[in-house]
Amino acid sequence: MFNHYMLHGHENNEWTIILLTLRQMINSVQPITTVKRLKKIGLTKDVLFKQIEQQLYASNKSTNDIHDVIFAYKETVHMQIDNANLANEQETPAKVITQKSRSTATPTKKDKTTNQPAIPKNIKSGMWFQLYMGEDKAARRCKLSVVLTNETKLLFVNHKGELVAEKSFAEFNTEIATKKSKEIIGHSAFENTLKAVTNPL
Repeated sequence: MFNHYMLHGHENNEWTIILLTLRQMINSVQPITTVKRLKKIGLTKDVLFKQIEQQLYASNKSTNDIHDVIFAYKETVHMQIDNANLANEQETPAKVITQKSRSTATPTKKDKTTNQPAIPKNIKSGMWFQLYMGEDKAARRCKLSVVLTNETKLLFVNHKGELVAEKSFAEFNTEIATKKSKEIIGHSAFENTLKAVTNPL
């Protein structure tokens, strides 16, 4: 921004574009607290990376500096995606369902088990799986990022935080029971080590 301002001032379209890009950049490194925001960043981050890189090369001649800045920025965005905290969003639908149930007759045990699929209690957000992708596709290493209780869906992402698959509770339960999808034991230790390396960047 400084180099552009010194060369061209601020009364031009390029300056406006730089300001808009800066706003997007700041928003992209904020903590992620909603599924909508998680999906949006996953879909738009690569375009934003390229746009920022092009603007830096247009106003800064130091290739090494630009490479370091872009690398650190990408790592920060990916870290925010990996650390997405969607607990509050998951709790809200549960509270609404609880309030509605109070105004109606108390469901029987049969209603609870047949009308509301559930996943095993030992399966939680943040766990890694060798995820079944289909008969003719190779299994993929994915993290369970979001549990949508109200929609009975699970969202899985890759190590970059990009959405890879959505599965229903019933579908995933069957895959776990038949061992088509399997938990990756010990992956959390690797993830903690990776964060220890990337966080200082």
